Amino acid sequence: MVGLAFAVPALADEAPKLLTPTLSVDIPTVQFSDGKIEGDVLKVNYLGDYIAGIYKYLLGISTTIAIVMVMVSGLQWALGGASAEAIGKAKTRIKNALTGLVLLLCTYAILATVNPNLLRLQFPELEVIPEVEEEEDDAVSGSLATAFKSPTGSNIAGPGKAQMPEDLTDDLEAAAEILESQGYGMYITSSFRSVEKQKELIAQNCKNPPGSSTCDPKPGRPPTCILRDNNPANCPHTTGRALDIWATKKGQVCVVMSQCSKDPNNDQCRKNECQGALIEAMKSAGFCNLSSEAWHFEQPKMSSKCN
Repeated sequence: MVGLAFAVPALADEAPKLLTPTLSVDIPTVQFSDGKIEGDVLKVNYLGDYIAGIYKYLLGISTTIAIVMVMVSGLQWALGGASAEAIGKAKTRIKNALTGLVLLLCTYAILATVNPNLLRLQFPELEVIPEVEEEEDDAVSGSLATAFKSPTGSNIAGPGKAQMPEDLTDDLEAAAEILESQGYGMYITSSFRSVEKQKELIAQNCKNPPGSSTCDPKPGRPPTCILRDNNPANCPHTTGRALDIWATKKGQVCVVMSQCSKDPNNDQCRKNECQGALIEAMKSAGFCNLSSEAWHFEQPKMSSKCN
């Protein structure tokens, strides 16, 4: 009934934009508040707005029905004459209609008495997981993936699983099994990336054009594989052999980018119990991990700093 749409990737240096949900059936009392992104947290209350709007809508309908019932019952009472049965039924209907209306109007007070937390129609804050770039490494050279197969592990999620090279799927599922035995999962934000997408990222992040020997990052932008000689074999993600993965616990990502990028070695991220377990499981399955990015894995190794 409610189509929830969240962050839309922005171009260049623009902030991400949020799309307001659209209803399949228009309800006049449902008004969605504006969402916002603060740091790594997405704050929206679309679900709370929807429930509150539905309550107001149903309250209006119920009030109208109750008034009509009182009017009809009053007419039956007046026309009942000497019939005690007819008058009794009319009185009962009026009583029931007024009781139901009072209960509806007092719902807020009733819920506040039972449990005030029931009135906090606040949608959980969501951690924004940006698509991140591999560290620029001029020595990168790999073979291109030609066949793709989505992994089937129940604890594997994320948009990147849809473009998983077939020859990496079995090893990734093996790592997922290790994580599952420890109560963890994985969220794949990025895997294979098209040359066109890589060029868009280069335009956003680098002063030099695609195909150059170095990126020369723009102020405040991350170093990005420059697609040296415009050859997709020279960038980890355009070969399909690189994966950006975050550890999860009970479906929630354990760490966010701000925790991982506080220092060059991502110590805070690597010391996290979930992410640390992910790194060990991936290494056990034959992947290497980029020293400057605790979320970046390769198989086979292409970047010189992937160990």
